Amino acid sequence: MIIIDEKQFLVGNSVGAFTLIKGFADTFAGLPVAADHSGEFWFVKTGSSPYVPLTSWFKYPAGLYTPISGVWEQAPISVDYTETTGLVSNITDWATFYPLVGTIAIGSRITFNGVLYTNKTGSVSSTTPALDATNWESKIIVEKIASSTNKDLTLSTSLNYTAVLENPVYEDLNFDPSASGGPAVSIPDYVTINDVIYREFTSGNNQKCGSGAELPHNYKLSGTLQPHLHIFLKTGENAGTTGVSFTFYWALRESDGTLTYGNLVLSATSAQLTSNPVKFNLYGTAFAGADTLGAQLSVAIARTAGDAGDVIVTTFGVHYPIDTMGSRQLGVK
Repeated sequence: MIIIDEKQFLVGNSVGAFTLIKGFADTFAGLPVAADHSGEFWFVKTGSSPYVPLTSWFKYPAGLYTPISGVWEQAPISVDYTETTGLVSNITDWATFYPLVGTIAIGSRITFNGVLYTNKTGSVSSTTPALDATNWESKIIVEKIASSTNKDLTLSTSLNYTAVLENPVYEDLNFDPSASGGPAVSIPDYVTINDVIYREFTSGNNQKCGSGAELPHNYKLSGTLQPHLHIFLKTGENAGTTGVSFTFYWALRESDGTLTYGNLVLSATSAQLTSNPVKFNLYGTAFAGADTLGAQLSVAIARTAGDAGDVIVTTFGVHYPIDTMGSRQLGVK
């Protein structure tokens, strides 16, 4: 009996100790008598009879074998070694594996025909993992990267496939007021500070500019979009008593003909402007994003309230979630 703890680390076997790979055999038929090798692991180099073309698997595939109840069987295992943790999961004979396990722990992993599968439900069926999307999913899991060695991680995907993040992370879609447009009578003024050119919104509260872009192909469809501005009070200007308020306008045009739009107010108090002279971040309530690839986002900001002096907006835009490195095809997420 192989003993595997709750983290799927091999801690021993029925004889109390083990050698990870004791020997090698060209095929399953070349393995020695199982009863004479209790507690040992042998590696079979080549899968053998019978081969089922429809499912592309061998009855006795290549992989690690160990005696269980006097018979050579395969069992998924993992090990913890030195600075890295790696999976040593066998390519399992599904016809033998399925009736033995019945139910397994959610998150259990096996390899089948060289592909790593993770169990989603705690159950298995007579259908192989390659065809059973209900219970199994294929994913790459990076357990640990050695701290002493810098290495590139190379991901190989089939045609029209990409890497998918199980837990989305966030990116910025930013716009520079200096490169944004608007009516000449309301465009913010140019100002040079430390030899760098900015746009300043004056206390007249009557200036506006805007821009637009396509939501990137790595955007998680249906993810919410959070407006934000990065601002600071121009040196020598008074923070006033009511601070400053900007109205953020947005419109989202999707490929399926859907149009959504709206606006919201982002404000900074006089105290916040005074205590954050280098940069202050304004965050607004997130709004619903796009359901289709290629959505066009148009945005504009206008200073609409507050008695603070001239305020610089360095950039404005939205935070958006990403779940892939890109899209599977040019027009398909």
